[in-house]
Amino acid sequence: MWRKWGCVTSSAFLFVVPFWYPSLCAWFVFIFLVPLFYAAVRFAITWREGLVWGLIVFGTLLHPLTRVVHEHGSGKFRLLAAALLIMWSAAHAAVWFWATQGLAAGFGLSPVRMIFCWGFTAFCYVIFVDRWLLWFLWPVQGYPFINLLVPLAIDARWLQGVPYTGSELLLLLLILVGIGITLCIIKHQKRWLVLSCIGLAPFVYGWVIHKQYLPPAIIQTIGCIPPAKKRRAMDMAAEIATQLSRGVRKGSFSVLVLPESAFPYPLNEFPEALSCWAMAQGELPLVLGSHRKAERLYNTLYVVKGGRIINYYDKKRLVPFTESMPINLRNRWLQTIFLGTADEFFPGEQARDCECVNVTQDQLFQPLICSELFLGIPQPCPHHPTIPLICMLNESWFMSSWQRKLMILLATLQAMRTRRSILYVSHESALWITATGGVHSLPRL
Repeated sequence: MWRKWGCVTSSAFLFVVPFWYPSLCAWFVFIFLVPLFYAAVRFAITWREGLVWGLIVFGTLLHPLTRVVHEHGSGKFRLLAAALLIMWSAAHAAVWFWATQGLAAGFGLSPVRMIFCWGFTAFCYVIFVDRWLLWFLWPVQGYPFINLLVPLAIDARWLQGVPYTGSELLLLLLILVGIGITLCIIKHQKRWLVLSCIGLAPFVYGWVIHKQYLPPAIIQTIGCIPPAKKRRAMDMAAEIATQLSRGVRKGSFSVLVLPESAFPYPLNEFPEALSCWAMAQGELPLVLGSHRKAERLYNTLYVVKGGRIINYYDKKRLVPFTESMPINLRNRWLQTIFLGTADEFFPGEQARDCECVNVTQDQLFQPLICSELFLGIPQPCPHHPTIPLICMLNESWFMSSWQRKLMILLATLQAMRTRRSILYVSHESALWITATGGVHSLPRL
């Protein structure tokens, strides 16, 4: 009995550790399934083992998200809501174990076929978590930070095969590595390691042919302003104006950027702030995250030049339970639990929002705000399919440094998936991520 539980729990921890320490343990994603496959063949696996496996995985990897619910919600039921989110996610792991074991027993599969069966269902499970874990919401949401390719983005050489194989096939080949190792252990035949070698081939490919690219020249023309420390609206505006003046005096920047919610008030209702910046910035464009108040409240990216709003983009895909309530769960009691006293955002209207923003005379960007970069693969602008993405983020919601690191790693994976560079601007980091996975820091004022 203890050997079975040892295999199941070790598999769960081998799954979790790469997300905590990707620089040292990213390669664990290749082997985390080995003890699980071994237990499935040698012992009777039930939904109970799946539930424990899920509780370990989601209890650790969803901790930053549940902490957001706890800190920004109100009422005594917010702790229960966080616990239910973990239980909901763990229950799907229990279903995965139960269904796979039942399938193997029902068809009387041999050990070899059983391991292949577990490998296929593991692939389906990871895709499900990535895209549809929160299927009770509308619109449906997944949790992409548990994608097995994310820790490997710590070194772009692991993922140079993404443009050629696609992330789904690469994920399937990653699981094939674990299948080959397990069969070698169980059957005592080294020939099964050929499967592992086939699975590793696209990952090793990047280490063989990867070239060193020089940082693009554009990063020297973009200056990042740190978020203001003061909290009152005009005090923040004055602090931003001071930083704008410093950026103008440097003379080497063509645009200055600030992250999501850098000015957490409806900028269109604060002409005094714009006037304050007009004297400081001159004709140097400023791109920042703020809010916009019309009939509703929007999370907005603005382009400001000469103290005037020359363009803006309203976030279309909001984070459920932190920015807004899902359409099918909208009521006052749930809103109090998850949003507390904070104002609720509404999604931007597709027909109104521009598909790209003209930051400078010769530089177009496709705008995204935070979760829009991570939930699914960003679709290109119809008329400008290859322009870079500009993404404003507010990672200050998350206290865990490893969760903030995962956001950068997932952004790197998205850049390689879309083959487009990303200007990544958050409260802690300002980066230019190239289409080949190179990550370069921007100058900070």
